[in-house]
Amino acid sequence: MLIMRCVNIGAVLCLLMTLVGCTEYINLKLDSTAPLLVVDAVITTEPDNSYVQLSLTADYFINSKTPRVSGASVMVSDGSWVTELTESPVSKGLYQFPTGFVGIEGQTYHLVIDRVDDSGKTSRYESVSTMPHKLNIDSVGYEWRAKDKEMRVLYYGRDNVETRDHYMFMVAKNDSLISDQYSEMRVLNDDLYNGSVFNGVTVFVVREKWNNNK
Repeated sequence: MLIMRCVNIGAVLCLLMTLVGCTEYINLKLDSTAPLLVVDAVITTEPDNSYVQLSLTADYFINSKTPRVSGASVMVSDGSWVTELTESPVSKGLYQFPTGFVGIEGQTYHLVIDRVDDSGKTSRYESVSTMPHKLNIDSVGYEWRAKDKEMRVLYYGRDNVETRDHYMFMVAKNDSLISDQYSEMRVLNDDLYNGSVFNGVTVFVVREKWNNNK
């Protein structure tokens, strides 16, 4: 028996040495690419919360913030009026709507971005988007499940039958967002629920790990 044990230990040691010997480090060499314009445009029904942020893409391993685009012409219209956004004096690349501006549900907006020198030449970009209608929330409830050590957030309301809607649900605790990663957010559409009445549908699950860590 003593001999067998020695043989087994030797086999394990050889196996471990083989696994360690197979480790290899690879340095990825990614080619640089021409910068592309990144547009983060938001229009909301909340006063003075709409904006357009312009930046450029950068190489994958860059250790600094991506470059902001300054000096561009940013125009927004809804077919009856046109307004030119003003670049913030304290935040480069951030273009702001006139004071008091609010978006209108169901309204279609046309965005035009001009004078963008993103690769040694001036470019023009355009986009059209319609502001969706707000979610008809009746109320929000919760259900504690002691066996699973989790709390389920329940939604009560009705989906708009006339539009195809997408929803993102996030949860905050004491004014602190606990679903602070995209993988923790709940995203869904109304393909299976168009026009439905939601009577206590689970839209988010808060597990014990969040209660302990947040």
